[in-house]
Amino acid sequence: MKEYNDVNFDFSGKVAIITGGSSGIFREVAKGYGEAGADVAIVDVNMKGAEETKKAIEDMGRTARVYNCDVSKVPMIVDSVAQIIKDFGKIDVLINGAGVLFRAKCEEYPEDKWDMVVNIQAKGTFFMCREVGRHMLERGEGGKIVNCSSMLAWSGGYLVPSYAAAKAAITQFTKSLCNEWAPRGINVNAIAPGYILTEITRPLKEDPKRNPSIMERLPVGRWGGPEDLVGPFLFLGSTASDYIHGTILPVDGGWLAR
Repeated sequence: MKEYNDVNFDFSGKVAIITGGSSGIFREVAKGYGEAGADVAIVDVNMKGAEETKKAIEDMGRTARVYNCDVSKVPMIVDSVAQIIKDFGKIDVLINGAGVLFRAKCEEYPEDKWDMVVNIQAKGTFFMCREVGRHMLERGEGGKIVNCSSMLAWSGGYLVPSYAAAKAAITQFTKSLCNEWAPRGINVNAIAPGYILTEITRPLKEDPKRNPSIMERLPVGRWGGPEDLVGPFLFLGSTASDYIHGTILPVDGGWLAR
């Protein structure tokens, strides 16, 4: 059971899918669910990283399995979710973390990179929701779905138009799914991370111009780390969030407050 000061999250007997769990934020989230007692299905294309996450969860005494799935390809999603249900018997929580980013000037942005980013981020997230949602609806015991939005759902950012567009799409269809599924016991929400230091964001952290401007707007006075997202993702996957539907929760160190 994972303890956060006065809050205990107990996911014993629960099954959680974490996409993008091979590294960064969602490796920590996957480990957090394992530490909280859940059995975890790790969905990713990075098998080496996913196996490392799997081992970390198994070392906690939990069951974890790895599924090789490119979420931009819907048939792979369909097959992976079906296999997870076969292996674990059910799905209680879906965390959609798989993502990619490509930086380029808008006037030079290549079509193939646009498609890659949007297909992995927005298309992949929606169709993971569709497949897992079908299972949750058929099972009739509800469930929790937590998507990953971004600060760029509110602002356009620099050099990342496809990423901003995809995160805005995730934000909106999270609400669409809420409208349809909340009456049937499925909570669909999203978390919008702020400036979290990972390999994807390291170029910004090391940029002598961008980093000072980011720091000036962060009331908390520091970049976040992947560990700062674990509690919020556990919260929205837990019974503590039963009356939270269609919410986009910023975890941003106060960035939006400025």
